[in-house]
This record gives sequence, C-alpha cells and structure tokens, in this order.
Amino acid sequence: MNSNENTATADPLRMFFTAAEGGSSAAAFNLGVLYEYGQGGLSQSWELAVKWYLKSAEGGEARGQCQLAACYAQGRGGLASNMATAAAWYRKAALQGDMNAQAALGTCYATGVGVKADRKLAEEWCRKAAAQGDRDSQDLLRDMAEDVGSPDNMGAANTLSSLTAEAEQGDQVSQFILATLHRSGECGAERSAERARQLLKASAAQGSLAAASLLTTMRACASCGTPHPRYMCPRCKEAKYCNTECQRKHWTEGPDPHKARCTRKDVPPLEPAV
Repeated sequence: MNSNENTATADPLRMFFTAAEGGSSAAAFNLGVLYEYGQGGLSQSWELAVKWYLKSAEGGEARGQCQLAACYAQGRGGLASNMATAAAWYRKAALQGDMNAQAALGTCYATGVGVKADRKLAEEWCRKAAAQGDRDSQDLLRDMAEDVGSPDNMGAANTLSSLTAEAEQGDQVSQFILATLHRSGECGAERSAERARQLLKASAAQGSLAAASLLTTMRACASCGTPHPRYMCPRCKEAKYCNTECQRKHWTEGPDPHKARCTRKDVPPLEPAV
C-alpha cells in the first residue's frame, strides 16, 4: 500500500488492497469508489480514486472504465477536462454492456461532444441503454424522433448554437454540457473558466448534481482539494491554489500537470482568486 494512502485496519479493506495490487480490476474499482466517497475508513481523495479507477479500467473492468470516463468529463483528481478521452473510455465500457456508459456515449454522439456527431450511433447506443431501463436515454430517443433536422446538421457549430440557445432558455442539461465545452474550449466554444462557472451555477441551481459536483471541483485547490483557496493561475483563471507550494506541486506532479496546459514555461506568479 502506498505510504500516502490510509493504512487499512479492517481485514476486508486489507483484502481489497491486496487483491487490487495483485491485479484484480474489480477490487481496484471498489477502492476507487471508497476513495471517491471517503468511505470504509479511507479519507476522501479524488486523486487516489482516479488512480484506482485507472488501474481498474486498464484491467478491463467496465465500471472502472465508466467512472474514469466521468472523471475525465468532469476534470476530477487532477485530470484535465477532456471529453474526447472521456468518450473513448465510455465506449470501452459501453461495448461491455455498461448501461451508464451506453447512455453517456449516446449523448456524446447526439451532441457531438467528444466525438463527431452521429445521429445513427446516438440512437444505437441510446437504444441499448434504454433497453436496460435508462430513462434519460429513453427521453433522448423521443427527442431525436421528434427532431426533423438532418443528421448532417448535427456538426459542432450547430451543436454549439443549439446548446447555447437551450442553455439561455434554462435547460439544465444544455447548461452543463455547454459549461464543459467552455471549460475545455472544445466544439468551437471559447475557453472561459468564468463562463463555465456561470453555466454550472445556473445548472446546479436547477438541481443538476453533476453541475454542482464540477463547480465544487473548480472552486477547490487543484493540488490538495481544499475548498475556496485564496489564489489562482493568472493565465487560465481556473486552477486555484492555497499557496505557492500547492501551485508548484500541481505544476509538475499528478496525472495532469498544469505545466502541460499552461503557455508559460515557468511557474507564473499567483494572483488572488475571484
């Protein structure tokens, strides 16, 4: 067990670590869940949750692949929000029959987020998820059946325009999706952490748990996870830190070091967070 991880005192927890370190992708998934929610005597840690979800996903566990995809979609555990990578992991899990992954992948194809928009594939994956009882997929299938537009009109520009119009009308799902696009700068959306936060607040106010969760992540220190840190990266205005120590650690360490995404070659001076 890594020295940075909690020492397990309960036999079942020791068994999870032993099995996971021995190659059990199912045990690795379970550890990811325990770290995500801070259960089983372990302290909550998104970085360690991502670590075990990745191990589980690479071992072929569909649930781990789906959770890892969600972490990429929401930028959890030090990962940069990347819908293309999220869609790739959703696909791996969907091919194994995971209902949540099938639903997510269907939505990706329907909206053109992370993948090229494809109405046929959207319907195919939504049907698979709907057949397992996923209500969101059932609703999306109904929406697509009522849509008189051509599949050729589902490109990125049209997707961004449609999402913007729907978000302005108060649709919480569109607000959340549009927020992730502004956060990553995908599909032609201007990369803007402030715009992403505005949309997430609007979506969360209507009850979106995903929006509330991502908003909490964006408000926390990118290194240690402490809520409402005092400083932020002056370039992206998104990465927030408690102090220069947290900033320097996040600059080069973790699965997604900030140095790889920042145009500065050296660590930029911090400025007060807004």
